[in-house]
Amino acid sequence: MKNLDCHQYEECFRRLQASYEVIAELERVFRSESSSMDQIARLIEQDPALTAEILKVVNSPYYGFPRKISSVAHAVVLLGVVNIRIIVLTVSFFKSHPRLSPIWAHSQWVSYIAKELLKKLLKSATQKSPMLLAIDPTTLATAGVLHDVGKIPAYLCPETPLPEDHAEVGEIIARCFDFPEELVSAIAYHHRPHEAGAEAAMVYILYFANEIVNQRELEEDQISRGATYLGFSVNEMNGVLKSTRETFYNYLESLRRRRPRK
Repeated sequence: MKNLDCHQYEECFRRLQASYEVIAELERVFRSESSSMDQIARLIEQDPALTAEILKVVNSPYYGFPRKISSVAHAVVLLGVVNIRIIVLTVSFFKSHPRLSPIWAHSQWVSYIAKELLKKLLKSATQKSPMLLAIDPTTLATAGVLHDVGKIPAYLCPETPLPEDHAEVGEIIARCFDFPEELVSAIAYHHRPHEAGAEAAMVYILYFANEIVNQRELEEDQISRGATYLGFSVNEMNGVLKSTRETFYNYLESLRRRRPRK
């Protein structure tokens, strides 16, 4: 994407729940080898929405810490950079408009299924390909959360002239927020993984996860291409995809059973 002028989108980005400047700076800090937990905490504290959400998460029953955590610095240490980063992005994008909840729910599912698919691929591979081994699970999880981020401006700033393709809009957002290149590729090509270049293996996993969550039939040519990038035969790939789809359906069924009957 050449000659991208992010200034023309700033007014739209400022409608996000969290500060555009703080998010962009945090992305740079997350990727810096010289950054510290204290530096991350100080940046987060500049934004009330991020501060409130991180303290809410760290004090939730899910983590079950024996004492109430009252400082962002302590929360950052306890949750770790990966979890903090996902919370930051979640608050920034998906809590900016009440109608974004379905997109957020879908994105969580895609992130979960992508991680499950990667685990199954690694477990079943007799000889693991270098492209498969190069996939970072945390980057894949983040890509799952953010793959549909390009749908958000339609709710926040419908008057802003943007491309019709949400993947193209997502790439604009990813580049303007200075996301790492592997995330940019995942967002831009999650419907066209064969165009993702060096990141094609990871983007194929994201593509398959998205199709499974959407309960769509996978195209044979995409399965064949994905199998090649990931170092599997088509039959092996079909077996792993079938197992992953069953995992998803079983989880959905368990959720249905937990719902109280009327």
